[in-house]
Amino acid sequence: MDLVTRSDESQKLQRDMIKRGTMFDVILDDGSHVADTLAVDGRAVGVVVGGQTGFLAFADVPQLSSRHIQHTLRLSRVHRLPFIGRRLRRQWAVRAGALPDWPAWIPKM
Repeated sequence: MDLVTRSDESQKLQRDMIKRGTMFDVILDDGSHVADTLAVDGRAVGVVVGGQTGFLAFADVPQLSSRHIQHTLRLSRVHRLPFIGRRLRRQWAVRAGALPDWPAWIPKM
C-alpha cells in the first residue's frame, strides 16, 4: 500500500472514498501507528480523526512526503468492537513494532 501525498491525486481518490473506501490501521517506516486510515484501491488517502467527525488527507501533511507504509491491518467488524477491537489493534501494532506515542501531526478532537 502507498501513501497518497500529492493533492491532485488525493482529491481524485477522495471522491471515490464513499463507494470504494476501506479502513486500515497502518504503521509507517518511522514506527508511527496510524489508526483508522482510509484507502481506495490500495492507496492510503487519509486518516479519520475524532471518531467519525473529521478527515485529514495525507496530502495535507508535509511531514509524510517521504514516508512509506511498512505494515497494514485491514479492519473487520471485530476490530470495531469497543474493548476487544481496541485491544486487538493495539496488540497488532506492538507486535509489528509501532511506537507507543500518537503521531503529533494527527489532531486530537
